[in-house]
Amino acid sequence: IAGTWAPSDKFDPQGPEADAAIERIRASGARICFLALGAPLQEIFAAHARAKGLDIGFVCVGAGIDFLAREQIRAPKFMQNYGLEWLWRLPQDPKRFAARYASCALLLAEMAFMGSDARRNRSNLAA
Repeated sequence: IAGTWAPSDKFDPQGPEADAAIERIRASGARICFLALGAPLQEIFAAHARAKGLDIGFVCVGAGIDFLAREQIRAPKFMQNYGLEWLWRLPQDPKRFAARYASCALLLAEMAFMGSDARRNRSNLAA
């Protein structure tokens, strides 16, 4: 382990704190970096670091480390099997997850609407 670091609560994955982290990672000599910042911060940070020339592998693990450390409890197996782990996690941290899940639900609804609209347009063209 070449180092560990936890960002501030106001972490901007493309801001000065991120740039300082990139330089710490570069100086460490690490070849792989596990990011547990949560989506989408960890993906944005990894892309920013790559754009800044940091040539290492990034593994975005989200809450994986919290689960391994038993700081968070995974959903029951039946919920995992049916893709409902999000429903289990929502009441555990509603401030953090409510907006994320709501935006995902809106995006899904928009995609479903666009998909049905495209199918309708194709059937009109075929007729």
